[in-house]
Amino acid sequence: MSLQLFPDLDDATEAALRASIARFGVLVPVIRDQDGRTIDGHHRSRIAAEIGVECPIEVRLVADEDEARELARTLNADRRHLTTDQRREVVAALRSEGHSLRAIAGAVGVSDGQIRKDLADTGAYQYAPAVVTGRDGKSYPAARPAFGDKWQPSPALMSSESAEWYTPRHIVAAVVGALGAIDLDPCADPERTIPAAVHFTEQDDGLAHPWRGRVYMNPPYGRPIVAWTERLAREYREGRVTAAVALVPARTETDWWAVLDAQLVCLVHGRLAFSGHETSAPFPSAAIYLGPDGEQFARAFDAIGEVYRRVRL
Repeated sequence: MSLQLFPDLDDATEAALRASIARFGVLVPVIRDQDGRTIDGHHRSRIAAEIGVECPIEVRLVADEDEARELARTLNADRRHLTTDQRREVVAALRSEGHSLRAIAGAVGVSDGQIRKDLADTGAYQYAPAVVTGRDGKSYPAARPAFGDKWQPSPALMSSESAEWYTPRHIVAAVVGALGAIDLDPCADPERTIPAAVHFTEQDDGLAHPWRGRVYMNPPYGRPIVAWTERLAREYREGRVTAAVALVPARTETDWWAVLDAQLVCLVHGRLAFSGHETSAPFPSAAIYLGPDGEQFARAFDAIGEVYRRVRL
């Protein structure tokens, strides 16, 4: 017997939950009342029985039908039962197996945004699969922004001594996924940690050199950002830069934002924890794309934030 108040899972979420139980077992006990009715965990209980996995049970005493229903609603509305470490392990594993962010969120009972944060916090973006399974059960291409064995963050990049906003590793991975490769980093940190063919550091003065090919730009913030965004927009407009991703503060009211004339924008979920800083940035961030393959950019940045395309009327 059960007291199921909520609809059945969609196919993709069902598949993600099944994969989680097969790999990790039932991490959240099923709740039943003293009469044996399942109050919370109907899907976990059923899937565990189908694949032959032991299912832990907790019994709650309820006074009547109304209390049982209220408990069911409460438990289903607040499904954050896993510890942070447990959840992150499940999220990373399910993502590596090709499950979509929404399916994973449904399987572990948290929001899509929390899934993105878990992937970012654990660096699990580097394990992105070739395809993901959508809510409709169909397979779709997914970016694979992997570095191979060529790139690792240097000790200087991870130091808190620098005042620069060095790019977080999972953002770099997404940039590589969006561009395929990086030909130029015109705003390189002193350790040249971005996996680009050419780096211009502050000492080189990237504004004084030619720009070519695929560019990743994380410009100096504050007033200097104007010169950098104007330069990127001009180089792309005149064809010397063939594609670019710029990581900038999400300050849509500024003149320099309008100058970039972005084709696609990813509004990064939450506040980025930039390398070189112990705390998250005090401002929201955005990744701006200029180039011919907006779909590749959207796939690469889908797990990092909401991607928007500019519509011209």
